[in-house]
Amino acid sequence: MSTESANLTLDQAAAERSLRPLWDIYDKLVAYEPRPACQPALWRYRDVRPLLARAAREISTAIAERRVLLFKNPGLERPFTTHTLGCGLQLLLPGEIEGSHRHSQAALRLVVEGDGAYTTTDGERIWMKPGDVITTPSWTWHDHGKTTDGEMVWLDGIDVPLVEFLRATFRESAPGGGERRQALTRPDSDSHFRYGCGLLPLDPLPASLHSPVYAYPYERTRDVLEALRRASEWDPCHGIKLKFSNPLSGEHVMPTIAACMQLLPRGFETASYRSTDAAIFSVVEGSGTVWIAEQSFAWEAGDVFVVPNWTGYRFATAADAVLFSFSDRAAQERLGLWREDRSTSSAGGASNSRATGARR
Repeated sequence: MSTESANLTLDQAAAERSLRPLWDIYDKLVAYEPRPACQPALWRYRDVRPLLARAAREISTAIAERRVLLFKNPGLERPFTTHTLGCGLQLLLPGEIEGSHRHSQAALRLVVEGDGAYTTTDGERIWMKPGDVITTPSWTWHDHGKTTDGEMVWLDGIDVPLVEFLRATFRESAPGGGERRQALTRPDSDSHFRYGCGLLPLDPLPASLHSPVYAYPYERTRDVLEALRRASEWDPCHGIKLKFSNPLSGEHVMPTIAACMQLLPRGFETASYRSTDAAIFSVVEGSGTVWIAEQSFAWEAGDVFVVPNWTGYRFATAADAVLFSFSDRAAQERLGLWREDRSTSSAGGASNSRATGARR
């Protein structure tokens, strides 16, 4: 060791060589339990919708790659909704086309209002109806269009922050700036009829990390929820909650994003619950209240709210409610990191038992 180095403190000598003592920061890096990365927040549809209509008047699809207003979490510096997911509302006017592109990020859409619009994914056109859930897996070509009068609004969810953190982002637009719509190479909603109706082709099935089904119609989802309501299969924390799945494997629809739909009947009050995934909720039907840690938020159809990771929450409903939600649970499960805790006595309360990796 040089004389000059010997005259420095250990921290200074280490810093000169781009070293950092772990013992100074160990508790921050390896905490006893997760620290929430974002804040509870709610956006009211009745407040956002007029701004979205104004954006449609002032911003054309020729200017914007996608006309979307993002839900920026007040606890995050970047314009993301959670630390791993972004979310926003998109509006399309009659006759508009949003050109074909693809990217590393996986995305999904929940249709909020309107008709006569479509998404085309890898040559398959999918017509949109309110409540439908549509997926756009990583690196699939996709474009959108509107063929009828009136406005079309849907919720976009995308794993931009997660992919950006991994520095794995790629994007590609339609080659040569040519036709903005991709060619239709399969019948409309082909993937739904081929893989999503409880029947599968006899031929060998394609290997894929994501579901081969690109659309999950709300009419069918609602029927399933009602059937389970009649069977009284109520979970104390979730009511009736189902995940959208890959019919070939039973896994989540995409490797980075889990998507769910749940039914909470009028007057239902859930027990408190928390898990390691921060979740984004969108209200499809009904009204009620959610308590997240120490805060309460009243919600109604169209509203969007965020529950941070490892933060207790519970619901009470004023009317039959259907909630769509999505999170990075799929990625956490694949990495063996996901946990839930059903032992909190109140929203945000202390845990009375160890969180489990699977529901008991």
